[in-house]
Amino acid sequence: MSHVSELKYLVERFTRLLAIMEDQVLTHKELSNLSIRQLNYLDLIRSFETPKVSDLSEHLRVSKPTIAIALKSLMDKGYVKKMQSADDKRIFNIELTKKGRKINSIHDQAHEKIVREIFKCLTEKEVEIFEKLVSKILTNSELDL
Repeated sequence: MSHVSELKYLVERFTRLLAIMEDQVLTHKELSNLSIRQLNYLDLIRSFETPKVSDLSEHLRVSKPTIAIALKSLMDKGYVKKMQSADDKRIFNIELTKKGRKINSIHDQAHEKIVREIFKCLTEKEVEIFEKLVSKILTNSELDL
């Protein structure tokens, strides 16, 4: 098997493993009414602190109406709120509510559990190598993650 074929196979299996682990996270009662995409939106909002719809749209490379639909669902569930800018009344920023911050915390704990599970089978040196490789891949990716 060529390196490309072998790596493709491994990436597919690793992606499935991560998806299964992420699905197991969603069994937590407070996360059960959220999709992976919604959890990722909440995480992205946190990373921007108080983004505008256009910030999210540009970062995710999706239309503003798509973001607006996703945000409406998150607002209806009480995870985010729109706040009018004090400087420019035409602009609204998105903020996490206390409930949204709690969900992010639970999601973070789940990611930590996933990392611990992955590292169970690796030596300390292998963990260092894995971290360097993933970091290098992400740094050199053309995608803006």
